Amino acid sequence: MGTGFDMGEQPPQTVQAGGGERCHADTVPCPRPVHGVRDRRYGASFLGIDGEVGVRQLLQELFKSQGSGAIGEAHRLDLAPRPHPHRSLPVSGATQASVMVQDRDSIAGGSHIGLEIGESQARSPTKRAQGVLAGLERAAAVRIGPEFRGRGSHPHMIDPRADGPSSGHAVTATIDPSPPTATYVPGEPRSEFMTTDTSIANTVTWPAHDPATWRILPDSYVPLDQERIATLLAAEWERFSASTPESGALSARSRRTLPLGVPSSFQYWDPHPVSVVSAKGAWLMDVDGRRLLDLSMGFGAMLVGHLNPAVVAAVTAALQTGTLFVTPAPSASDMADRFCERFDLDQVRFANSGTEADMYAVRAARAYTGRRAIIKIEGGYHGGYDALSVSVKPEIAEAGPEDAPVAVVPFEVEAGTVYPVPYNNLERLAQILDQHGRDIAAVVMEPVLENIGIVLPDAGYLVGVRQLCDDHGVLLVFDEVKTGLTAGYGGAAQRLGVKPDLVTLAKSIGGGLPLAAFGGTAEVMATVTDGRMAHFGTYNGNPLVMAAAAAVDEICTRQALAAAEQVNDKALEDADAIIREYALPAHTVGFGVKGAITWAPTPVRNYRDYKRTDFAIAELSWLWGVNRGVLTPPGLDEQWLVSLAHTHEDMASLTGEFRELAEALRS
Repeated sequence: MGTGFDMGEQPPQTVQAGGGERCHADTVPCPRPVHGVRDRRYGASFLGIDGEVGVRQLLQELFKSQGSGAIGEAHRLDLAPRPHPHRSLPVSGATQASVMVQDRDSIAGGSHIGLEIGESQARSPTKRAQGVLAGLERAAAVRIGPEFRGRGSHPHMIDPRADGPSSGHAVTATIDPSPPTATYVPGEPRSEFMTTDTSIANTVTWPAHDPATWRILPDSYVPLDQERIATLLAAEWERFSASTPESGALSARSRRTLPLGVPSSFQYWDPHPVSVVSAKGAWLMDVDGRRLLDLSMGFGAMLVGHLNPAVVAAVTAALQTGTLFVTPAPSASDMADRFCERFDLDQVRFANSGTEADMYAVRAARAYTGRRAIIKIEGGYHGGYDALSVSVKPEIAEAGPEDAPVAVVPFEVEAGTVYPVPYNNLERLAQILDQHGRDIAAVVMEPVLENIGIVLPDAGYLVGVRQLCDDHGVLLVFDEVKTGLTAGYGGAAQRLGVKPDLVTLAKSIGGGLPLAAFGGTAEVMATVTDGRMAHFGTYNGNPLVMAAAAAVDEICTRQALAAAEQVNDKALEDADAIIREYALPAHTVGFGVKGAITWAPTPVRNYRDYKRTDFAIAELSWLWGVNRGVLTPPGLDEQWLVSLAHTHEDMASLTGEFRELAEALRS
């Protein structure tokens, strides 16, 4: 055959590869091959490939050994449908492509291939066919002229999951050794960025991410010009300073009485932050009169949108009857019932911030277990409580080995005994529990890390964490301050299918008012009832925040949250298309109504991966958006939130400025 992939009569052997795809254990290294089969009817060995990078490898194999391949031998590619990133059920349909050598001329002299694109219940056959052709063009760094002959039946095109032939498109393509043209299919890689000299195949393998989450990785990419990034960044900072004089003046005045001129240190950036005077729905107005699309939305606190009419009406009504009673009230009992039902809790207590909720969850775990030590995730953020202020974005030089990090404790913090472990690393967690389990009260973690962009759990990781905690009598605490309702109707725990012993909530549950909660099993919450863990707070469950919480509970139906998630999905899909088109070393990540563009071609699975991302382009990407009316959270973590107030048109502002950035980077 000449391809080196003849599997004979043996069934294909596979090993897990990146993103849930599968790769041959007994072939040359490959980014996305999924299977190889021998068709006894036609005596041909087929190589199954998922993704356009596989086309590159197939062409290389075909053309490096032209003499050993017989004329007319067919090489079929099975392009397996990618499961919907948010769902465990795959999208129906399958695609096949057959590549047939028509002559033995060398590629330098021009070779003609036949390409067949078969579809089975696929939604856009022509677009898929064009995409495969674009992959061929990119792979060979040549120009391809397609000639579509219309739909028809092709008996040689057999769907491995079907009983008979599938209909599709027959396409012929002539390999022309002349340089590639600048024409391209929208959403497909632009050939002028994808030459054999610059394109890098994304051949790294990694475990699949949890099927309830979103991550799309590039098949290949072209590195960015760091000098170009530096030039653009300098120009964008000049533009920012010139367009925000009033924000600059307010910042200078505020520093006289406010450290850094801001109420919370994360709000500050140099030379000055944007200062806002009003907000409504999905939009802000700053002191310079600029209208900004808010994609920060208080990290989830404004999930229902700024000044949501239902929240405003509920709080206004509460203002007429009393703002603080410091005694029990029906509103608190009602909201406790609602939260327990929605988040699958036995009991819940209210607090006023995520820091408070996390602090009391740790104290409850200590009181319940009679142990003091805790385990937390390296890089994870849980507010200002001392025990959880360990190894929050630590300096790598101080943090120890990647697979066995050491605790990095700020000087001012009295943390107690805290063991940091890498996210997505069950082996290290098991080691710590084996060594110190009798002293450990709880594992405290965000189920999905949202302080360093969005870091997704590997498939099976959280189930493994739950099992290890059970094996050692250690409580599992999910910090859902940032996830909560942004992850779905019942929060991240229900979406991901892992039940913790305690959950902490804040931000999304309060409609913009300061509300938090911690709750869990009756056994653990009994520590409050019997006094083993004291919980007090003057403002806990006050009528104003209970009124806002009730309105949010009524607004955030399954249907409303699903609709917002569809808006987020569309934005992620559009960003994916831009990443492919401009061959950017980046990928999209999503969870619920949150999304991120991570500036790395491979997944960020833990804190050390995050530290290896490109912070220069991350800064430019964020600032580029701010200067064009799109405000994401300050910092280098590139995360957005789609509220119930955002529309597809609003999110087009984000993807529009992202396209402009891609064009500027490649110009």
